[in-house]
Amino acid sequence: MPRGIEGGDGFTSWPNYAFHIPPGVYTDWSFEVTFSEISVGQLGASGFDGVLLDVRSPGEYAGGHLPGAVNVPLDEVEAVAARYAGQNVVTVCHSGARSLAAARLLSAAGARVQSLTGGTEAWRQAGHLVETSH
Repeated sequence: MPRGIEGGDGFTSWPNYAFHIPPGVYTDWSFEVTFSEISVGQLGASGFDGVLLDVRSPGEYAGGHLPGAVNVPLDEVEAVAARYAGQNVVTVCHSGARSLAAARLLSAAGARVQSLTGGTEAWRQAGHLVETSH
């Protein structure tokens, strides 16, 4: 039985997440996708032990990223997802949408994933510093 349940509204959901499935599309996932969100306050206070994965474009990353973050643009995440299997990963983007998409891909590959709520923008607004690449 699939882990996601398609409702009559065309949305398939896992705990706390939903994404649109066009009507008539057959869904039969044989894997479990689980991930959660982490707030800026939680990440800043947790002393995170894992990989901070910034899934924005290289130009966005160069303009300012969380200290220690590694850049893997969203369109490249699926190709490298298996290398993060079994690891703790926090995905980061500008505001949170792309990091949720990356979290799904990484979770399906076996990573323990959290997505940073509000992304780099929320990090900056909370007064945290960012690193820039030259």
